[in-house]
Amino acid sequence: MQLGDYEIVLALPTGLPENELCVRCEQAFDREHLTDEDEMLLESTWQARLAANPSLFNGAKFRFADAVAENDGVMVHLGVTDYRSFLGTNCAPHWQRLLDASVSTLASPLGNAVVLETADDRVVLLQRGGSVGEVPNSVVMPGGHPEPGQVGVPSVAAWLAGDAASAIGWEARVRHELWDGMVREIEEETGIPRATLQPLRCIGFCRRRLNHRPDIIFYGRCALSAVEVRVCAAICTRLCVP
Repeated sequence: MQLGDYEIVLALPTGLPENELCVRCEQAFDREHLTDEDEMLLESTWQARLAANPSLFNGAKFRFADAVAENDGVMVHLGVTDYRSFLGTNCAPHWQRLLDASVSTLASPLGNAVVLETADDRVVLLQRGGSVGEVPNSVVMPGGHPEPGQVGVPSVAAWLAGDAASAIGWEARVRHELWDGMVREIEEETGIPRATLQPLRCIGFCRRRLNHRPDIIFYGRCALSAVEVRVCAAICTRLCVP
């Protein structure tokens, strides 16, 4: 099994606009509690990763349960997890054993990525840094994660202690964060202004076979040429490096 092997969870080849995706985000779709031994192993894995890379941050992430086509559209089921759980389940050496026991034991935070074309029909790609927690130095599409913190859930503890999922308009806010989170990643990673972007369309959900890592995939175009994108990226890099 290779790092680049993916399976398609749901393909949407014509692209889905934001208002045509339905979201349910509730605690029923959170990670299943592991055995006490495996929870201790998860914590020791996190502490070891922190010792090796103190810059790691245990941010809250949306947990992907599934995405299914229904008669009237597409339904996505999400819970909330965190980066610590991701490193201690999906990215742990024993991830396959956890998956074999139950897919629900994996954190499976929902990542995002975009096939972004320039005005002159080039595709924007990036190279990851060497100090990130996952696949350092690899060439990737712009992407990252939608953030629960943007809709009032900064941590798993806050999620479990609060009543965010019962708030009016909760699902609509989460759905918007799926789209807006992708636009933020484009801005932050490439420097391309959001004003130059056409509305993004979701073209599906996939999962990396190694580590069972899920992503929502978008398609979009910007009004800039490839040369102009390189200028934006160069400015962005200068601004981000202290």
